[in-house]
Amino acid sequence: KNLQDIVPLYKDAKSDMPSTQFSTKYVETASLIKFDFLGLKTLTVIQKAIDLINKKGIKLTAQSIPIDDKKTFDLIKAVNCVGIFQIESGGMKDVVKKLQPDRIEDIIALVALYRPGPMDDIPKYIACKHGLEKITYLHEKLVPILEETYGVMVYQEQVMQIAQSIGGYTLGQADILRRAMGKKNKEEMQAQRKRFIDGAVERGIDRSIAEKLFEQMSKFASYGFNKSHSTPYGLLTYQTAFLKANYMMEFFAAVMTLDMANIDKLFAYYQDAKRNGIKIIPPDVNLSESDFTIDYENNLIRYSLAAIKGAGVSVVDEIVANRKANGDFKSIYDFAERITLKKIGNRKTLENFIKAGVFDKLHPNRRQLFDSLDDILAMKVDDDQFSLFQNTRPELKDIPEWNDAEKLQHEFVVIGFYVSAHPLQQYEPLIQKFQFPLITEANKFSKTKIVAVINNVTIKTTKTQNKFAIVHISDTSGTAEVTLFGEVYNRSREILEIGNIVLIHLNCLKNEGQVRFSADAIQKFDENYNGQDDTIRKTYPQQSYSRPKLLEMTLRITISNQKEWLGVKSLIDKFKKNGNYSIELKLAEGLVELPGKYNISSYDILDLRQVVGIDNVTEISKE
Repeated sequence: KNLQDIVPLYKDAKSDMPSTQFSTKYVETASLIKFDFLGLKTLTVIQKAIDLINKKGIKLTAQSIPIDDKKTFDLIKAVNCVGIFQIESGGMKDVVKKLQPDRIEDIIALVALYRPGPMDDIPKYIACKHGLEKITYLHEKLVPILEETYGVMVYQEQVMQIAQSIGGYTLGQADILRRAMGKKNKEEMQAQRKRFIDGAVERGIDRSIAEKLFEQMSKFASYGFNKSHSTPYGLLTYQTAFLKANYMMEFFAAVMTLDMANIDKLFAYYQDAKRNGIKIIPPDVNLSESDFTIDYENNLIRYSLAAIKGAGVSVVDEIVANRKANGDFKSIYDFAERITLKKIGNRKTLENFIKAGVFDKLHPNRRQLFDSLDDILAMKVDDDQFSLFQNTRPELKDIPEWNDAEKLQHEFVVIGFYVSAHPLQQYEPLIQKFQFPLITEANKFSKTKIVAVINNVTIKTTKTQNKFAIVHISDTSGTAEVTLFGEVYNRSREILEIGNIVLIHLNCLKNEGQVRFSADAIQKFDENYNGQDDTIRKTYPQQSYSRPKLLEMTLRITISNQKEWLGVKSLIDKFKKNGNYSIELKLAEGLVELPGKYNISSYDILDLRQVVGIDNVTEISKE
């Protein structure tokens, strides 16, 4: 029949496809079926990586990826999860670290469990998997159904199997039960409860066990996930992990190409590639393309021209097509003659190319190119008009190159992060000496100090007309925003300049999963730093600034199982004594305070958080 004879239709002027005005519930009542079509970018990432692998002569398809690859599970167990489908978030990584999955079934279960409701069963699943808790079943008939998930109900299909095996339902009837539980239909649930318990008793199962089991099923089915959905998701998680573990260059080239418009993600991939020993180098007019490309000979990935701010794929395709047809560009003049302003779009694109270092191999002085751009562009006025100056190549302005800080800052503006180097690299020995945490580690602490470079400053005004600053900072690990209020802002105004390297006394406020940073103080940081913060007083003699006294702190370590105590103790024994930290162990039996005081650094706390068996590490101020 025609759709308009069944449901009311609506036609959007921007779409060729008609829509029904009925919602899902009424569409189904009117005899139509609802299908969900998911477009997942991850599928394109996988295929792109496989295409790159196949170019090397290796025959691989998504379907031929083995599901028992040890390198893949080793990578997941090491929580090397950046770019891996579904398990990139901080919360998911914490679960992966404790779960230590070593089979595809664990990953499928993890996808189903990590959502509101089922999350309550994650500790039991992990404890049962690692033998820390005995696996129990209400009845022996549940063993073949729940054995795969260590006795924990994880999937809706398990509810249906239980209804079939224990209550005597057909699978069709079990699906009606599952739906009634999910929609919490009270009348239907009462009828189903009687039917399930009566069916179980008929099959020789004790009534009290049947009642308890029905209650468990009812609670679970209201939020349970279906395995038929979790399995393909888990498979995509595994496949992306397989590609990262076994074909890392192709994996990073694929994920960065697909996310080139997302600067935050690009930077995360760039940092992760570096951690995994893969070098990503700046773009080059004669070697880069619109995608991130692999240089196998030098074992590196070359940055995409299209990922530079202001450049588009069409502009880059024009450059690459010309290069392939006519050979490499020999000089900046050769480039200007072959790629006109009309083809490239606008002058700003060329300026950004220069700032990104695209022409460094043709001419290493970026500032000279930037300041001479008008003269270079005047070489050729129009594609179709012969210019008197066409064969006259102008002299570039005789000016020195930008200094290193200026070069890196220009690069940061057009790429979104530092690629060729980072301003803090020269200070790394000093930063490590004083054990300042990185930006990505700062949210582990309530108070700490970090060294960072200022990338941008935004001044705002409160409702009471008081000014404050939002300072965008970065280090070799990542970026963050720090808010400077009131006196801290007034005291710091002179050093809030882009490119300045600063030491920040940081506060970390966590609220409903969100992390916000503010500062108690900010000062310049250089090679003369000696570990003392009195430089703030010297910089602002007119301001009264007293160094904060060392707070008396308690470090509370929550341990899930006493078996883990020896590993924790060996780490604590290495801590320096006579500090300002007491250590308190939170065990199932209660709190135990260790004797003595410890001098504990940010890195010590980070090390503790990596120990398997430690559930939580909390800093508590005694004031």
